[in-house]
Amino acid sequence: MDERNTAAPTPSGEANCKYCTRCGRKLAIDAAYCDGCGHALNKKAVPEVSFAVRKEYLPEKISDIIGKQREYYKQRFAEMKDGGGKVCWNWFACLSWFWFAYRKMPIEAAISFVIYLLLGSFGAASLALRLAFLIVCGAFGNYAYLKHIERTIDKIDSLPAAMRENAVKEYGGVSGILLVIAFLVTSAVGGGLGIIDLVWKPSIRHALRQFFYI
Repeated sequence: MDERNTAAPTPSGEANCKYCTRCGRKLAIDAAYCDGCGHALNKKAVPEVSFAVRKEYLPEKISDIIGKQREYYKQRFAEMKDGGGKVCWNWFACLSWFWFAYRKMPIEAAISFVIYLLLGSFGAASLALRLAFLIVCGAFGNYAYLKHIERTIDKIDSLPAAMRENAVKEYGGVSGILLVIAFLVTSAVGGGLGIIDLVWKPSIRHALRQFFYI
């Protein structure tokens, strides 16, 4: 509905009023906002304020967002952007959830860790499947990281200018703490699964008893 035509078409003095296009409340003809629901009636009265830096922000601050090995990743990102491909080999990405955690991608780290655990339930094929999964991580790790950087840029774009500098430090760079957490979780889960194995596999339990003369 055209907000310029919201004046009531009656000759009884209501020509000096208009109605809110959202809630229908009767308002003064020059009202910029509805005093009932707060809806903006005159779009020109709403300042077009944008804190977005968009992708122009990327070249300026991408080094700070990437942190360590910034030149390597900037070059890899440029290659993928120019070539339009997703495969870009990274040996460190073969470390899967450890690398994801270090690069501040906790969701990707958790998903890859769960996938790796599940691949261990395929018996004799488990080793080959896990190896193939780590190779996939190495091949697509840089692309996943590029998408993470772009999401980080969008997150920073949405913040007021005064908050962006701190946001770059918070969201960007690497995290030794997340890497340590990944090691601890891996050790805890691995140890727990090992204990379950010992408890539920009679042959192993019997062998231990024989060895220790229990």
